[in-house]
Amino acid sequence: MQHIDRRQIPLLLLDVFTRALRNSPKSVCVLCADPTTSKRFRNPEDAIHADGRAFQVDATSADVSIFREPLVPNVAVTAPQDCIFAQPTPFITTAFGAMAVIARQARTAFRLANPDLGAEVTRPREELQLLHKLLCAFHHNTELPSERLNHYHAATVAVLLNVVFPSAHGMAENVILSAYAHAPAIVNEFMKAQLAQGRPPVGVGLPSMADGMLTDEEVAEAQRFWAPFERKNSSVNAWCKLEPLLLKFLETDGSFDNDLDSLDAFWHGNDQMLRAASWMVASPDGAQAPQEPSPLAGVRSWTQVRAEHINPVFVGYSNAQSKCIPARASLVGIMPMGFQQILALLMAVPRVHGVVVQYAHNFGYLIYRPSAAPDILTSKNRERSSKAISCVNVEGDEQAFGTREEKIKMCKMHRLAWRLNLDHVLPICAAIARPRPDAERARGDIKAVDYIKECKRDLDAVGMHTKQEHEACALFHQAVVDALAR
Repeated sequence: MQHIDRRQIPLLLLDVFTRALRNSPKSVCVLCADPTTSKRFRNPEDAIHADGRAFQVDATSADVSIFREPLVPNVAVTAPQDCIFAQPTPFITTAFGAMAVIARQARTAFRLANPDLGAEVTRPREELQLLHKLLCAFHHNTELPSERLNHYHAATVAVLLNVVFPSAHGMAENVILSAYAHAPAIVNEFMKAQLAQGRPPVGVGLPSMADGMLTDEEVAEAQRFWAPFERKNSSVNAWCKLEPLLLKFLETDGSFDNDLDSLDAFWHGNDQMLRAASWMVASPDGAQAPQEPSPLAGVRSWTQVRAEHINPVFVGYSNAQSKCIPARASLVGIMPMGFQQILALLMAVPRVHGVVVQYAHNFGYLIYRPSAAPDILTSKNRERSSKAISCVNVEGDEQAFGTREEKIKMCKMHRLAWRLNLDHVLPICAAIARPRPDAERARGDIKAVDYIKECKRDLDAVGMHTKQEHEACALFHQAVVDALAR
């Protein structure tokens, strides 16, 4: 047997290990290509299109997905610079949700304008046409398409459209244009005054708000935002590119029970929203390329919109050309918590005075681990370790989560965004409400619940039934009798 130097043994072992690391899905050896395979999927059959991806949390088949690759990449880690949190999915999910609310607003407006048709009658295309006319009337202060409608519907939809296509993408920047943020409250106050005067409560159009309520620049800014949605040429009209998705929402009526054809139609509608509509909103006239600071700056056609334009930049960095790339949100939508804030403020407008429907972008690493703030020093007033300020609590995360300098910049923007958003929701948090009755407040009292459980056990022990049980039995008995009588 050939003599082997003991110093060569580690090299031989390393050679065996490296040869076992070939990227082959057919490998059945223990030292497989991806050491996280067993942690990613419970069943090996679920690993569809997943070779070479670590920590993949979503293996949904493309056939049943409404967001598909390569435009919307699956959440996965394939390289050290991949940040698991820098994904467009949360943003485009809120854009998808906002579109669903817009579709519901279209149906609500159509039913208000046509009360004789009945709730079972649906006309999706007519509903969208009516909503578009209502939005045009709001932005140009023209006659409403129906005397049963008002400008409040349009003011709400304008905010939702601004959620789908944010007016800014930088950290701590306001998403909603100032005119749209104030419009719901202004329209609401006008409607209250009109009711008090015995006039029809139709509210007020956007141009009329320039008379002391909004500045001329704020109104003009909102009208520039709306301009792509009413272009005469349908090939460059952003509203026409949103119609496929809105129509599908109205046709399915919000159902989750969709076949493959419906899911495919939803994806094509999302594709039109993500690429065509977003590019046409950013383009000055539907023909020229968008300009800075849009993420689509320099893109000459909506067909050239790719994943790199939609994906957010989680933390700033410098590229190979030493150009500083700042952190920014996704091309469309906002973070889910921001969408919740927008919806809560919209619901509060008729009830709380002085509500401004606004949200400041907040998407950095401190929303996942606030204790990683780099501006918090040690007890000796020194900088904390790189592990302590890491989003995932590990050292050497600079490629995915940025350098210490970039983290400090993001930390400042985080604190600004938190302060701005707290100011936005303050009117609905500081309102003093009348105390609720004891019967309602006791519902969450653990001692009261334990007392009720103890009483129920005592009754069960002696075979007695509660009043609620008797009432439930009577209702079931009546239901059976009614069914037999048919």
